[in-house]
Amino acid sequence: MSESIQMYTKDELMALNVYNLRHIPQDQSYETLRLFVSDERTINLSKVVRQTVVPTYLKNRYGDITTSSHTITRGGNHQDPNKDISRRKLYVSKNETAADKINEEIREILSKISDGNKNKLMNEFMKKNIPDECGQTLINNIYEFAVDLSYLIHIYAEIILNLKCKNEQLYLQLLDKIVKNVYDPLIENNETMKRLRMGNIMLVAEIYKKNPEVISHQKVIEILNYLISRTLSSDLNRLDYLQMLCELLKSVISILKSENVAPLQVVIDQLSKITTDHSYDKRNRFMIQDIIDLYYEDE
Repeated sequence: MSESIQMYTKDELMALNVYNLRHIPQDQSYETLRLFVSDERTINLSKVVRQTVVPTYLKNRYGDITTSSHTITRGGNHQDPNKDISRRKLYVSKNETAADKINEEIREILSKISDGNKNKLMNEFMKKNIPDECGQTLINNIYEFAVDLSYLIHIYAEIILNLKCKNEQLYLQLLDKIVKNVYDPLIENNETMKRLRMGNIMLVAEIYKKNPEVISHQKVIEILNYLISRTLSSDLNRLDYLQMLCELLKSVISILKSENVAPLQVVIDQLSKITTDHSYDKRNRFMIQDIIDLYYEDE
């Protein structure tokens, strides 16, 4: 007899207690499961189920994330009925590799790090031996924490820069992901995507401020030109691009000015035209004027 599959609605999942998937296989077939862990890590679950879980709303989003050979099971003392299992971690049954363990430990650091414990946890990160096998899981974990928790962007940018001496190949792949995501078109009415894209722009700015050799002056100008081209277009998301443009300029304008990066003047001139364009509301025109004032400050 085949094992039954328990279905839950999103509302039911939200009512339950926090859980995490502990071990996820590295092969490609589990990529959707890794996405689920990242996207749904704040959802609460209190029941630990005895059978494979494929919530309907997740199945629709990611496809069927289970296989007959790897099922999600309870960990620890699941045979003891007297144990409180409401916060027990779930895991996918499979032998844990060294890379799995390191990815789990680094994710733990990423989830706990703050201004108060930064030195301690950064030292823990620097002690890790990070092999190539940590791969896309490590890249995704660092990136997703950075763009999602923008109030800690300065710390995550430092972690990214420190990754270079731990594994340069993964470091370069992560930088490539950050820059490429700037150009990924926004989707109308997708507020989560817009928020994360703003986090990505803030990450670009923070890395540039910490080390302009990592993301070059030329690359920053290219990004500024792309953002202003979207702002001046008929794109339905042009105001979102404008906000990202101003956020980036606010962070990098002083460095670009000090380096006498000539194309910056072209960007400022194009922005100046918007201050008299009444198709943009007052709030956005004032936001632009603040950037222009910042540019001409001390001149």
